[in-house]
Amino acid sequence: ELKVVPWGMPILLSDKEKKVKLEILLAENAIEVRPFFMPLGNFSYLKSSKKSPIADDISSRGLILPLHSKMTVDQVKRICQICLSI
Repeated sequence: ELKVVPWGMPILLSDKEKKVKLEILLAENAIEVRPFFMPLGNFSYLKSSKKSPIADDISSRGLILPLHSKMTVDQVKRICQICLSI
């Protein structure tokens, strides 16, 4: 039997407002997403006085969409349609 290995497809939106809107739309359609990668400087054990505005910006606009080997073409199309609707 094929084991389902969960992966994620990272996407980057043009601004934080679109990210929030997309998160809401996907949640309303029972599609779970994960937050984008957190900049290393945001971890308490790696705190630094140096700012990382580029990493912070990218992190604030990114989402990780579901992706796994048992997803159907229709499921992928549905997610894509929702993403393109914003």
